Amino acid sequence: VGIGIAVVLFGIKKQRQVPAELQQSEGFLQGTAILSGFKRRPVTQGLKGGELTAIFGGCELDLREASMESETARFDVFILFGGGELRVPETWEVVNQASAIAGAVEDKTTHTLPAGTVRPRLLITGLCLFGGLEIKH
Repeated sequence: VGIGIAVVLFGIKKQRQVPAELQQSEGFLQGTAILSGFKRRPVTQGLKGGELTAIFGGCELDLREASMESETARFDVFILFGGGELRVPETWEVVNQASAIAGAVEDKTTHTLPAGTVRPRLLITGLCLFGGLEIKH
C-alpha cells in the first residue's frame, strides 16, 4: 500500500510541474490528506495558487479571508476516493477546468456581480477519481 501511494504521489508531482520558486513562496498553499483530513483557513494577502491532494481522505480549504496577488490564481487538485470543499469569496470568479472520473466537481458559486466587472479569477485544474470537490461561497 505504501509503495502504491508513493508511486501515485510521484506521478502527481511530476504531472503538476509547479515552478520551484512558486512552491517556496508564501502565497502558494499545499495540502495533502492520505487516509486522513485537514481543514485550513489561510489569511494570505498574496495568494498565488496551490495544490490539494486527498487520497482516501478529505480536505476543507476556506479562502474567504485571503486575497490574490495577481488577477489569476491556480489551484491544482487531485482527489482519489475522497472529497474536498473549497470556499471562496463572493467577489471571485471561479473557472473550473478540473476533470472527474466516477466523481464530481461541483461549482456552487453564484455570479451576482454585474457583467463586465473585473474580479480576481480562481482557476481550478486537476482530477477527481471516485471522489468529489465542491466549490462554494
